[in-house]
Amino acid sequence: MTIQSLSQRSDRLTLGYWPVLAWIFIALTAYGIGEILLAVNNGQHVFDSGTATALALLGGLAVFVAFVGGDVVIADFDRPGNRIRVRSFGLRGIRRAERPLNEVTGLTIQVLRRNQHRVLLHMQSGERLSLTSYYVVALGIGKISRLSDFLGVEPQIAQAPTGRWIR
Repeated sequence: MTIQSLSQRSDRLTLGYWPVLAWIFIALTAYGIGEILLAVNNGQHVFDSGTATALALLGGLAVFVAFVGGDVVIADFDRPGNRIRVRSFGLRGIRRAERPLNEVTGLTIQVLRRNQHRVLLHMQSGERLSLTSYYVVALGIGKISRLSDFLGVEPQIAQAPTGRWIR
Protein backbone atom coordinates (compact mmCIF):
# COMPACT_ATOMS: atom_id res chain seq x y z
CA MET A 1 0.00 0.00 0.00
CA THR A 2 1.27 3.42 -0.93
CA ILE A 3 0.00 6.52 0.79
CA GLN A 4 -0.48 9.38 -1.62
CA SER A 5 -0.34 12.88 -0.21
CA LEU A 6 -1.49 15.95 -2.06
CA SER A 7 -1.22 19.60 -1.17
CA GLN A 8 -2.51 22.27 -3.49
CA ARG A 9 -2.61 26.00 -3.72
CA SER A 10 -4.12 27.82 -6.66
CA ASP A 11 -0.84 27.88 -8.61
CA ARG A 12 1.10 24.91 -7.13
CA LEU A 13 0.46 21.25 -6.49
CA THR A 14 2.65 18.73 -4.68
CA LEU A 15 1.97 15.01 -4.98
CA GLY A 16 3.83 12.58 -2.72
CA TYR A 17 4.10 8.80 -2.78
CA TRP A 18 4.99 7.04 0.48
CA PRO A 19 5.44 3.23 0.10
CA VAL A 20 4.29 2.31 3.61
CA LEU A 21 3.72 -1.41 2.95
CA ALA A 22 7.28 -1.82 1.65
CA TRP A 23 8.66 -0.06 4.73
CA ILE A 24 6.56 -2.21 7.07
CA PHE A 25 7.83 -5.35 5.35
CA ILE A 26 11.43 -4.14 5.67
CA ALA A 27 10.93 -3.30 9.35
CA LEU A 28 9.38 -6.70 10.11
CA THR A 29 12.19 -8.46 8.28
CA ALA A 30 14.79 -6.46 10.22
CA TYR A 31 12.95 -7.34 13.45
CA GLY A 32 13.02 -11.05 12.53
CA ILE A 33 16.73 -10.90 11.71
CA GLY A 34 17.34 -9.15 15.02
CA GLU A 35 15.38 -11.79 16.94
CA ILE A 36 17.38 -14.59 15.32
CA LEU A 37 20.68 -12.86 16.08
CA LEU A 38 19.57 -12.22 19.67
CA ALA A 39 18.72 -15.92 20.14
CA VAL A 40 22.14 -16.86 18.75
CA ASN A 41 23.85 -14.34 21.04
CA ASN A 42 21.97 -15.66 24.12
CA GLY A 43 22.88 -19.25 23.28
CA GLN A 44 19.27 -20.24 22.58
CA HIS A 45 20.05 -21.06 18.96
CA VAL A 46 23.16 -22.36 17.24
CA PHE A 47 24.61 -20.32 14.43
CA ASP A 48 25.12 -22.81 11.62
CA SER A 49 25.01 -22.74 7.83
CA GLY A 50 21.19 -22.95 7.81
CA THR A 51 20.89 -19.92 10.08
CA ALA A 52 23.43 -18.00 8.02
CA THR A 53 21.58 -18.86 4.80
CA ALA A 54 18.22 -17.83 6.28
CA LEU A 55 19.64 -14.52 7.50
CA ALA A 56 21.26 -13.83 4.13
CA LEU A 57 18.04 -14.60 2.26
CA LEU A 58 15.91 -12.48 4.60
CA GLY A 59 18.36 -9.59 4.38
CA GLY A 60 18.59 -9.91 0.61
CA LEU A 61 14.82 -9.92 0.25
CA ALA A 62 14.50 -6.80 2.40
CA VAL A 63 17.16 -5.00 0.36
CA PHE A 64 15.43 -6.08 -2.87
CA VAL A 65 12.07 -4.71 -1.70
CA ALA A 66 13.71 -1.45 -0.60
CA PHE A 67 15.54 -1.15 -3.92
CA VAL A 68 12.58 -1.91 -6.16
CA GLY A 69 9.62 -0.37 -4.33
CA GLY A 70 10.82 1.62 -1.36
CA ASP A 71 11.43 4.99 -2.99
CA VAL A 72 9.68 8.08 -1.67
CA VAL A 73 8.60 10.25 -4.59
CA ILE A 74 7.73 13.95 -4.41
CA ALA A 75 6.36 15.58 -7.56
CA ASP A 76 6.04 19.38 -7.56
CA PHE A 77 3.96 21.14 -10.20
CA ASP A 78 4.72 24.88 -10.21
CA ARG A 79 2.63 27.01 -12.56
CA PRO A 80 4.40 30.39 -11.96
CA GLY A 81 7.83 28.79 -12.41
CA ASN A 82 6.53 26.69 -15.34
CA ARG A 83 8.16 23.51 -14.11
CA ILE A 84 7.54 19.96 -13.00
CA ARG A 85 10.11 18.61 -10.58
CA VAL A 86 10.02 14.91 -9.67
CA ARG A 87 12.38 13.80 -6.90
CA SER A 88 12.84 10.20 -5.80
CA PHE A 89 14.65 9.18 -2.61
CA GLY A 90 15.71 5.58 -2.00
CA LEU A 91 18.49 3.02 -2.09
CA ARG A 92 19.32 4.02 -5.65
CA GLY A 93 20.10 7.49 -4.37
CA ILE A 94 18.36 10.76 -5.04
CA ARG A 95 17.05 11.09 -8.57
CA ARG A 96 15.65 14.24 -10.06
CA ALA A 97 13.75 15.03 -13.24
CA GLU A 98 12.70 18.51 -14.23
CA ARG A 99 10.52 19.46 -17.20
CA PRO A 100 8.56 22.55 -18.31
CA LEU A 101 4.97 22.41 -17.10
CA ASN A 102 3.54 23.93 -20.29
CA GLU A 103 4.88 20.96 -22.31
CA VAL A 104 2.47 18.47 -20.68
CA THR A 105 0.08 17.27 -23.36
CA GLY A 106 -1.54 14.31 -21.64
CA LEU A 107 -1.86 12.13 -18.58
CA THR A 108 -2.14 8.34 -18.59
CA ILE A 109 -2.98 6.09 -15.68
CA GLN A 110 -1.38 2.77 -16.51
CA VAL A 111 -3.27 0.02 -14.67
CA LEU A 112 -1.41 -3.21 -13.89
CA ARG A 113 -4.05 -4.91 -11.77
CA ARG A 114 -7.19 -3.79 -9.97
CA ASN A 115 -5.52 -1.53 -7.38
CA GLN A 116 -2.09 -1.07 -8.97
CA HIS A 117 -1.34 1.85 -11.23
CA ARG A 118 1.38 4.18 -12.43
CA VAL A 119 1.00 7.78 -13.61
CA LEU A 120 2.65 8.87 -16.86
CA LEU A 121 2.87 12.46 -18.08
CA HIS A 122 3.00 12.92 -21.85
CA MET A 123 5.35 15.68 -22.97
CA GLN A 124 5.37 17.59 -26.30
CA SER A 125 8.67 15.93 -27.20
CA GLY A 126 6.96 12.52 -27.14
CA GLU A 127 8.59 11.56 -23.82
CA ARG A 128 6.50 9.85 -21.18
CA LEU A 129 7.59 10.91 -17.71
CA SER A 130 6.62 8.38 -15.04
CA LEU A 131 6.06 9.82 -11.59
CA THR A 132 7.19 6.57 -9.90
CA SER A 133 9.49 3.75 -10.98
CA TYR A 134 7.05 1.23 -9.47
CA TYR A 135 3.34 0.54 -9.70
CA VAL A 136 1.51 2.19 -6.83
CA VAL A 137 -0.76 -0.03 -4.75
CA ALA A 138 -3.56 2.27 -3.67
CA LEU A 139 -7.28 2.06 -3.04
CA GLY A 140 -8.23 4.85 -5.39
CA ILE A 141 -7.08 7.42 -7.88
CA GLY A 142 -8.85 10.45 -6.41
CA LYS A 143 -5.62 12.43 -6.15
CA ILE A 144 -5.00 11.82 -9.85
CA SER A 145 -8.26 13.57 -10.77
CA ARG A 146 -7.07 16.65 -8.87
CA LEU A 147 -3.76 16.45 -10.76
CA SER A 148 -5.58 16.24 -14.10
CA ASP A 149 -7.74 19.24 -13.13
CA PHE A 150 -4.60 21.19 -12.22
CA LEU A 151 -2.87 20.27 -15.49
CA GLY A 152 -6.03 20.86 -17.55
CA VAL A 153 -5.81 17.49 -19.31
CA GLU A 154 -8.20 14.55 -19.28
CA PRO A 155 -6.62 11.37 -17.84
CA GLN A 156 -6.55 8.29 -20.05
CA ILE A 157 -6.79 4.82 -18.51
CA ALA A 158 -4.54 2.22 -20.18
CA GLN A 159 -3.62 -1.37 -19.41
CA ALA A 160 0.01 -1.88 -18.47
CA PRO A 161 2.11 -3.65 -21.07
CA THR A 162 2.12 -7.38 -20.61
CA GLY A 163 5.10 -9.61 -20.97
CA ARG A 164 7.75 -11.23 -18.95
CA TRP A 165 9.37 -8.01 -17.74
CA ILE A 166 7.06 -5.10 -17.00
CA ARG A 167 8.63 -1.68 -17.28
